Amino acid sequence: MIVDEVQTGLGPTGTLWAHEAWGLDDPPEYVTFGKKMQLGGYYHLEQCRPRHAMRINSTWMGDPARMMMLQTIVDEIISNQWLSNVRITGEVLLAGMKQLEDIYPWLVHRARGVGTFCAIDGRTVDIRDELLSELKNNGVLISSSGDKAIRLRPSLIFQPDHANIFLDIFESVLKVQK
Repeated sequence: MIVDEVQTGLGPTGTLWAHEAWGLDDPPEYVTFGKKMQLGGYYHLEQCRPRHAMRINSTWMGDPARMMMLQTIVDEIISNQWLSNVRITGEVLLAGMKQLEDIYPWLVHRARGVGTFCAIDGRTVDIRDELLSELKNNGVLISSSGDKAIRLRPSLIFQPDHANIFLDIFESVLKVQK
């Protein structure tokens, strides 16, 4: 099994690696990572190791300065308990989005997520695009994904109070839609 943790690695799901919470009987053979990790790369099980050096290589790997930066980031995540914060904040965020989809089912549906790695769908592309535009006009840095999704990817320091601010803004945007 190969797991792509480019977006999910380093905590947005409430664990350092999203696959840690999947209840796998065996670990993945390969895990790829990037973005927040400060460098792109992969790790693998010992039995997947190539017999000869440099058989699998990437120009993004092997930068000692980036590895030092990553170690500092991981140390900060652990010492400040940011993963616990992500789990708590994600519960607030997802519960609030589910409540909004119950109130405005003609506008949004399918709230989903793990930790703060969350999304909700607009009922149509046009509705989604209008909601995104209005959220941005109200100071929310947010993006789309796929045909209808509004995706949230806040930083690890995003707190329950921040989630409630977002939810209040989101509801104010939903209220004025026709």
